[in-house]
Amino acid sequence: MSASVSSPAAEENDVQPDAQPKIGTSVFHWFVRGLFGGIMLIAAINAISYFFLSEGLANLIGRQPEVIEVIGFPFEVWREGASYGTSFVDYWGAVKNLAVGLVLGLFFGWIGIALRPQFNQWVADFEAESKKVRPTVHQFSLKSILFWTTVVAMFAALMTRWNGTSEGLFAIYLLGPLTLIWIAMFPDHLHWTVRAVILSILAFALIGIALRSGSELGMPLDRIMLGFFVSWTPQSVFAAFLITLGLVYKATVGKMNPRGNQLSG
Repeated sequence: MSASVSSPAAEENDVQPDAQPKIGTSVFHWFVRGLFGGIMLIAAINAISYFFLSEGLANLIGRQPEVIEVIGFPFEVWREGASYGTSFVDYWGAVKNLAVGLVLGLFFGWIGIALRPQFNQWVADFEAESKKVRPTVHQFSLKSILFWTTVVAMFAALMTRWNGTSEGLFAIYLLGPLTLIWIAMFPDHLHWTVRAVILSILAFALIGIALRSGSELGMPLDRIMLGFFVSWTPQSVFAAFLITLGLVYKATVGKMNPRGNQLSG
């Protein structure tokens, strides 16, 4: 009798740690995600403002004409080249933009708390799918090998041709995170942690190439990092938004009709 009573408890203890989600699902987690999302959104808007408020983009790729460059929305934060190439930073404007981001973050955090049960269900579905593909993390198909060989060959050819040129630096700024995420998401049957590793390696590789190209063009480090801020920040926020929509779509529509392909056939 004692064995029959203790075994369910033992089984429950064995299953419970595996059942706990790796992604935080508490009220605090969803509120912080919403708060961080609001701050990132206002950062992306400020980065995009460079392309609308500045007189030109040539300074980002090693060509330095006498143009006025501006960052800041809804309040101006930085301006350069206004008079004799001087630079001006409005810290009070940065504080006000941060306050706008915090207000947006509080609103998004409230949405996260209000919709927490549904979000938690999506997290559970996502982790269940991740566990299904874990055994095939280190298995590579012929399709994947051909894909990565082609990517590496094209990448090497482009960098050999454009290394140290304004065109190469512009390509890195323009393609950025959206292309990296597409490359990381292309192979089938990879766990999301492996995709994150692939994405990180490719991102650091592109940053290193951009730093080398910028230095060969005689660009200061802060100018190169400015290019990454105004080009990669909006792309990163937009990519995160697309990935979130994709997960939501898969968790809702895919769950409603899991055998849609079979039914259609």
